Formats: sequence, structure tokens, C-alpha cells
Amino acid sequence: YRSAMRSGQFGIVPSTVTRALITGSPGKLIAALDAVVTETLEQGYGSVRVMGDGSYGLEHDGGATMIDYESRLDTVLGPRPGRMLC
Repeated sequence: YRSAMRSGQFGIVPSTVTRALITGSPGKLIAALDAVVTETLEQGYGSVRVMGDGSYGLEHDGGATMIDYESRLDTVLGPRPGRMLC
């Protein structure tokens, strides 16, 4: 995995960043995810795979519900090639 990370094929977003996003507004998370997908495809990669665990946001007051996030995820990939696993 290290060579994939050096080449940009594999990346890890620190948990402090993802936790801040998942406990905030769905719009901020979706915008951040959209930026990653756009940048990855612009770099010439054929598709994007994203994995995450949104349950952290559900455990804290003020976090949006999973339905709030899931209802917006289709707007990120839409016709673009990729998969998301939550």
C-alpha cells in the first residue's frame, strides 16, 4: 500500500478531519467528498472508491442523520465512475 500512497492511487483522510465533517452539516461533508472525487478523476484515474463509517456522527448531538447524508451521496458520484462503501 505504501507505493500506492506515494503514487497517489491510495489516500487516507485523518480521522480528526472525517469526524469533524460527519458531525457537521451534510453540505460540508458532501462538498469535501465531491472535491476528492473531482480531483482524483482530473488526475487521470479511471474511477474512485471511498470507504467510511458515518456512525460516529450519529452518536453525537448535532450530527445529521444517515438519511441526510445518503440522500446527498448520489449527487457526488452521479454519472461519474466510482463506488462508495459506508
